[in-house]
Amino acid sequence: MEIFQTQQIFDDCFKQLKKQDYIGFDPADLMNTSSKLIKGLPSPLIRLLTIFNFLSPINFRKLLKIQPSQNTTAMVVMARALLNKYNETKTAEYITEAQKLEKWMSQRSVSFKDSIGWARVIPYQSRKDFQHASQSTLTFINAFSLELYLDLYKIEGNEYYLNIAKKISNHIINYTNRINREFGSCLSYINNANEEVLNASIMAGAALNRYAHIQNDKVALELSMSLLDYILHRQNPNGSWEYSYKANGKPKRQYDFHQCYVLDSMMKYDLSNDNERHKKVENSFSKGLDFYFDSQFDKKMRPYWRYPIKYPIDIHNVSHAIFFISKYYKEVPESSSKLNKLLSLLYNEFYDSGKHFFYYQRYPFLTVRHNFFRWNTVWTLYALSNLNSNSKVI
Repeated sequence: MEIFQTQQIFDDCFKQLKKQDYIGFDPADLMNTSSKLIKGLPSPLIRLLTIFNFLSPINFRKLLKIQPSQNTTAMVVMARALLNKYNETKTAEYITEAQKLEKWMSQRSVSFKDSIGWARVIPYQSRKDFQHASQSTLTFINAFSLELYLDLYKIEGNEYYLNIAKKISNHIINYTNRINREFGSCLSYINNANEEVLNASIMAGAALNRYAHIQNDKVALELSMSLLDYILHRQNPNGSWEYSYKANGKPKRQYDFHQCYVLDSMMKYDLSNDNERHKKVENSFSKGLDFYFDSQFDKKMRPYWRYPIKYPIDIHNVSHAIFFISKYYKEVPESSSKLNKLLSLLYNEFYDSGKHFFYYQRYPFLTVRHNFFRWNTVWTLYALSNLNSNSKVI
């Protein structure tokens, strides 16, 4: 796959998203329904309907009166993809659009005294007994947003972005529930929950570590190291990580693209003055890398949905694998071969070249062509924006 073709696909999808004003459907958008009947259902039924709507190969969203909308995660991920493209090409349109998306984000932030964070635009039923309120901020989005503002500060040198980064850091440190263990700390998935979600926590740790080194912030640095110690301790003997742990200590065993989040976040830490942790991270990364490629792909480099369950092949797993290999091509054995197989899968079996978006999932004899702009296209464009910056791998 030639780089210019990837560039063209990126721009075609980008233009289509702009044309739609970044409005569309999402796998988790059940509660964006206008149906009072659905909203009035008991929580366990709402959760079952959420899961059904997430996995169904038939799109029932119009029947369920679900409204297309903009999405907080989509905006921050797309903004960072555009900044990657700007750094690569210096094309003004990319940074101008990223700045527009940043303004969208800043207008929809949730204020907590001296801090800010971001929530989903709509409520979401994550478990039968727990709903994320629209003002409950998500650790993952806050982490990615902190990285966005640090990216903008690095490019423009504008203190405004650094001041916003400070407020996000304050929110992660002071207003996000922290579960402390004897081996480290873990942040909850949303600011007021008590569940240890590993990938979101370490992503926040990596963002805090980056911020701490820019601002010489000892509090942010200390928390980031505690979050790193936690994730190192939680690695399984086979190199994997559980998705989460409930308050009672019961793990949720889900092995998919979230493994990439953990591996990438650990490697982003600046440990130049900490040889002991640096060695631990290198060993942990090596073990995690082995599990990821030995267990989460078939012989054709088609990613498993959730190991050991192969189908459906999900666009999220494909795009995150492309992102990960392009970033760590020196560490990944046979990186060029792996990456080209994934790109072939992406462009030949997931891309709609007429409507310029990526499909949702594939089964052996069925392609689920739902146009979920956040889950499908935006994350894939983020992956491709990283791919082009490492174009020498293909």
